[in-house]
Amino acid sequence: KMFAWEVQSETATITMFGSIHLGRADFYPLPQGLEMAFEQAPAVAVEVDVLNPASMASVSLLMMEKGMLKDGKTLDDILPPKLKAKVLAALGDKEGMWMVLNKFTPGLLAMTLSIQEFQAMGFSEALGLEKHFLDAARGHKEILELETMEQQMALFFDLEEKLEFVFLESTIDQLDEMASILEQLIAAWKAGDGPALDALMTGQVGDDPDIQAFYTMLLDDRNVGMADTIDRWLHE
Repeated sequence: KMFAWEVQSETATITMFGSIHLGRADFYPLPQGLEMAFEQAPAVAVEVDVLNPASMASVSLLMMEKGMLKDGKTLDDILPPKLKAKVLAALGDKEGMWMVLNKFTPGLLAMTLSIQEFQAMGFSEALGLEKHFLDAARGHKEILELETMEQQMALFFDLEEKLEFVFLESTIDQLDEMASILEQLIAAWKAGDGPALDALMTGQVGDDPDIQAFYTMLLDDRNVGMADTIDRWLHE
């Protein structure tokens, strides 16, 4: 049993596979049925082709344009004191990085803290599932994208200030339990247990209306656009 679904129409067959962006060695080898579905497919679709040089270039540009505070402002100027104290506590022995991180927007800082935690747990983008399939597809299959890099960056960089603070605080509050939650998510993913993974994701949202609004934008709203695109592919 895999975390994958097959959707068919009169003209197309689409395998939808729940991916994890950062991976580790024990993800592989992937189930044979999944690799067979990939081999038979003329195209592979990802959120964004992160290995495309044009996408990589746009990431650097967007980081500078939207990920850094403007007009000489720093996080020292805008963070509520209690939230700043939480950030510094989360940095721990890396507090010396504050001179650099101080220029980040709250959204970019939250992303940076999450990625550092994942890396400390042994996860790597080099072992991510997108890279696995994109490397195999490059030059052999059509590569399709469900979103643009600009759309993805806007999720974290175009937030209202209040939501930016909520996102940052929520990220910090989950750092200590991130390893446990991620192991549970991976176990459900490996077992193909959709209801268990859904319950874990829902549990992360909680009852705070501001956090619920953020996750609605991050997950639910995007699902609608992706579903519409997949529906269009089914008619091609």
